[in-house]
Amino acid sequence: MPRRVEDLVLQDAMTIRADYPVKYADSLMKYFGAECLVVTQDGEPVGMLTDGDIERKIDPERSDPHLVLVQEIMSEPLYWVESGLPNEEVLRIMEGKDVDRLPIIGNLASKPVLLGLLTRKQAPLMEEEEAAIS
Repeated sequence: MPRRVEDLVLQDAMTIRADYPVKYADSLMKYFGAECLVVTQDGEPVGMLTDGDIERKIDPERSDPHLVLVQEIMSEPLYWVESGLPNEEVLRIMEGKDVDRLPIIGNLASKPVLLGLLTRKQAPLMEEEEAAIS
């Protein structure tokens, strides 16, 4: 039986509201050692903010990170996968969209619920497990 993505989600996903300042997001990421935050609006995932977004899009000499909002620099659209997808499909999506992180979303009947985050660093583990099962 093929392994499903929820069997391998190893990282909890941290979130931040789109209307929060980038400085708060940056402090949160540094404090928890997170490379990214899933951005939410009205409780639903809408984008991703990475440490790279902050480095590339915030020039400390020209813009005050206390005044710039997360929604202004977040990466969008947010690519995500439903829980229950086979691992091989998740790997294809990551490669096809050229993304390093994919939020895992569940409970789509009522509203999206963020279950976790899969990173490209975990992809080799997924491939090894698939090979071992085959």
